[in-house]
Amino acid sequence: MKKLILFIIVLITLSCNAQSPTPKFENSENVIKLNDSIKVLNQKLDTSYYMIRTYESALIVMQHSVTYQDSTIKALSDSVYRLNLKPLMTSDYFLQLYKFDRLFKYYKICVKNPSQWKFYKGWTKRVFEE
Repeated sequence: MKKLILFIIVLITLSCNAQSPTPKFENSENVIKLNDSIKVLNQKLDTSYYMIRTYESALIVMQHSVTYQDSTIKALSDSVYRLNLKPLMTSDYFLQLYKFDRLFKYYKICVKNPSQWKFYKGWTKRVFEE
């Protein structure tokens, strides 16, 4: 669609140039003017050809970037889907982990300082009674 619009613009530009009055070949000045107008027309054609090539290359770059973005979004949505499939932590499981963490903390205290083993039984009771 974009190439078609660009092609129509080029055709309109060329048709505007083609509608200029035709020169008369009465003398050599008209021939010089005709040669100059041909040079100008060739320059315009070169410019339009350059614009078309630039536009096409920009379209190709844009297509590749859109494809990359689509693949990136698809990979992210797949990751989110896999994360949603994992079971969530329940409150009971969270409390069990919290209690275990507290017991482990008290155990590390006792290992570091063996004189604290006499308090370990009381700490353990407190963990499970709360």
